[in-house]
Amino acid sequence: MRSPVSPEFCSIAIQVVALHPVWYWYAARLSDGSDEPWGLGALVAALVFFCLGRPEGDAERKSRLVLPSLLLIVYAAAHPFAPPLLRAAIGIASLACALSAIKFGRVIHPGLLGLCLLSLPVMPTLQFYLGYPFRVLSGMLAAPLLRFSGLPVVHEAACLRWGAELVSIDAPCSGLRMLWACMFLAFILAALRDLSSPRTLLVTAGSLLAALVGNVLRTAALFHLEAGIVNAPAWCHDGVGLVVFAFVAGLVLCLANRIGGRQRSHKTGAFSLEEAIAMTPRPISLLDGNLGQPSPSLRGSGDSQWRRHLAGDFPLPLGVGAGEGIRTAHSMAHSYLILLPSYLIPCLLAALVPFLPHSPAVAALEDSFLGWPTHFDGRPLNQTELSAREEAFARNFPGRIAKFTDGNRTLLVRWVTTETRKLHSAADCFRAMGYRVVPGSLERDGEGRLWSTFDATREGRLARVQERMYDGNGKSWTDVSAWYWAALLGRSRGPWWAITLVE
Repeated sequence: MRSPVSPEFCSIAIQVVALHPVWYWYAARLSDGSDEPWGLGALVAALVFFCLGRPEGDAERKSRLVLPSLLLIVYAAAHPFAPPLLRAAIGIASLACALSAIKFGRVIHPGLLGLCLLSLPVMPTLQFYLGYPFRVLSGMLAAPLLRFSGLPVVHEAACLRWGAELVSIDAPCSGLRMLWACMFLAFILAALRDLSSPRTLLVTAGSLLAALVGNVLRTAALFHLEAGIVNAPAWCHDGVGLVVFAFVAGLVLCLANRIGGRQRSHKTGAFSLEEAIAMTPRPISLLDGNLGQPSPSLRGSGDSQWRRHLAGDFPLPLGVGAGEGIRTAHSMAHSYLILLPSYLIPCLLAALVPFLPHSPAVAALEDSFLGWPTHFDGRPLNQTELSAREEAFARNFPGRIAKFTDGNRTLLVRWVTTETRKLHSAADCFRAMGYRVVPGSLERDGEGRLWSTFDATREGRLARVQERMYDGNGKSWTDVSAWYWAALLGRSRGPWWAITLVE
């Protein structure tokens, strides 16, 4: 009697349990409000595709889980020191490869793997590491386009200057959201068209290029609005983005259709139906002893019934099905007996490593801290207590954190000793507290200092927030991504100060 639980299901269930820290972290990130839940769309798409996709491959190929086992070993080895997002990416990749092998008989199904990786909450991390470089690149490419249209525009880092007018390319205009959407569309099309890995890479590269071109066009178009060259209502800002994205999505769709069409032509053009039938072994009756002869149920019917068997119209004769079933079951059982040690041991390692004791690395404070400021903009500062969440975050922060008030405004002051991902943008913190964040423009105060701004709203309460970072040598930044790259490349030496004003 056949067991209702297949070995394939047990393999996936064991791996899902082994990756329990990934699911805990994933749920925590989705519930803390610091990230937009875009990844849920990719996760749903991956699950739908896996459940409804057409199975391929034989049982022996499905039992080959070497790559998932290797990725699980990498996951276990990297767990003590790798950041949570990297650990989750390795774990999700191992699970996607296991699903590819079991359901589709492939070492890697690129469409499924891409959707699984996109399901991770990556947008804040992408903005932190790639936001500033993408904005600089967009400005570099948009400036010649604007000069070609007759405007003497030059780019300055992540800004465009037109005479005395300085237009900033802010974080929402970095193009990373458009890039994510293009990758999502590309992997959906790769999954639906069953593209091979090389062709999926071509579609992905084309989507990256299309997103970059689209963001340059959007930057150039929005410059006319922000510089006041074209007077238009506020909704035109979002309207331009929608029109550009529709254009870029069309490019990705055309590219996937063209590459997918070539793959289908290559597959179907290899052999004709007659050649395929001629090269396919005839079914053999294992019960009547006539080895090498067609099954009695097919004798006298020529190739007509065999053609119908190839088309899947009805099952093969009982003798053939039984014999093949016995050999398949034996091969499958043998494969899983060999598989168990090499697959279960990595799963066990992945499940137990999070419970091993390890000391979190905490950056040592430098001896150059000279104390907190006592005045700001000529007003005396009174230090207040940090909240419980802020205290917990400050314990592993590479520097010091303090909160002050000048009577009208709240100041969160962070003193940082090294380049770090833990210097979050204030916008991420406000989103995590349930606020709706609307980015604003750059503003220069009475002292000539440049600040980034945004409005945060929650339960009818509005907070106006300003933020900047600076070092001891006169250099300053208005977003954490620009500061991080300057510190990482040695263009600025620490320690640094990050000031957040809330009023």
